[in-house]
Formats: sequence, structure tokens, C-alpha cells
Amino acid sequence: SRAPRWPCSASGCRRRLPGGLRMRSRSRCRPPSSPTSWRSAGPTGSTGTGPVTGAFGGTQYMYCETSGSGGTGTFNMNTRVYTAAEIAGATLAFRLSRIGATIGSMDVFMDDGINPPVLLGNFTGAAGDWTEEVLTLPSVPAGGARFQFNYTAGGSFTGDIAIDNVCTL
Repeated sequence: SRAPRWPCSASGCRRRLPGGLRMRSRSRCRPPSSPTSWRSAGPTGSTGTGPVTGAFGGTQYMYCETSGSGGTGTFNMNTRVYTAAEIAGATLAFRLSRIGATIGSMDVFMDDGINPPVLLGNFTGAAGDWTEEVLTLPSVPAGGARFQFNYTAGGSFTGDIAIDNVCTL
């Protein structure tokens, strides 16, 4: 099958991932050389610091390349807003790759745009290639919510992190 395209527009970077989640990066379509933008295709630039393929063998996944940031930096990515009906009583599931020696910390939030974002999960340190993560969603506000993936790098070029196959179940 043909690899999905990741078009840029004035409103931000968008990419439809398996499971119907559309990722929007706060990096606003920064070029790939930008030190703190999530990237949409791999592999990561340094051997042994991130995945070589996606969770199910493809080349399309979202990752943070820490080499250009000096091993530091914060990477933020938001999804589109989901209606309450789309995510009520659901869980958020995704595959997560954390194989580098200096993995930092990634927080996953649910944000309704009115109240403070709700922390759904925190992932810190190395844990292997493409682990399955499932987060239970709290009650969903009537106006719906978006999900935020916020990663703080661990201090070296070996801190790459990646997510793939994001979906609600």
C-alpha cells in the first residue's frame, strides 16, 4: 500500500494515523531539521536510539529526534478535538518505542480546552521497542476533548521516543 502523506497547511501539521487519530504538532510544520518537532517518518537518525520501522513494519510513525536538540528539549503534539460521543467510555491506546539509553519523560493528557488538562499517563525511561500502552479515559466533557503527547528529552542524543497506531477503543 501507498505510504500516507503528511501535508502542511497554515493551521499546522496533520497526519491521519491508524485508528483515525489525526495528530497536530504544535511545531507548526517546522522543517525536519528543527530540534523540537515531532517527525512523521523514520528511522531515527542515530543507530540504536529509536525504532527502525513502525510498530507493524511500516515507515510512518511519529517520533522525537533528540540529536539536533543537544539531547534536551520539549516536544509537544496535540490531536484534533474528539466529540464526547467519539470517546465516551473509551480508552486511548497506542504503541510506544523507548529503546535509547537516555529516554526522558512523556506525559499524555486529555484536554477539553476549558479546564486544566487531565494527566492520563506518564512514561519515563527505556522500556523496549513498541510496547502496547492503554490508558483509561475519565469522564469526557460534553464539548469533547483532544489528547496531548508532551515529551521532555532525557539529556542526550540517545533519548529518541516514538508513537504509532494511536486509537481509541
